[in-house]
Amino acid sequence: MKRTQSSLANERNIRAVAALDEAREMPPGDGRAEAMHKAMILRAMSLRNAVEVHEHFFGKSGEPAK
Repeated sequence: MKRTQSSLANERNIRAVAALDEAREMPPGDGRAEAMHKAMILRAMSLRNAVEVHEHFFGKSGEPAK
């Protein structure tokens, strides 16, 4: 079954949030700082992907693409 772009973006977002939650549970230190950094990068990539999908369908003006 082929997954839609939206479901892939949703899965990426879920993984990014889970990584951030796991990092927050770690004890303070270098390991936690590195895990937080990686989680924040995943989250930023997920948000950027969502913007790209929105622009693909609606264009940058917010109007539906022709």
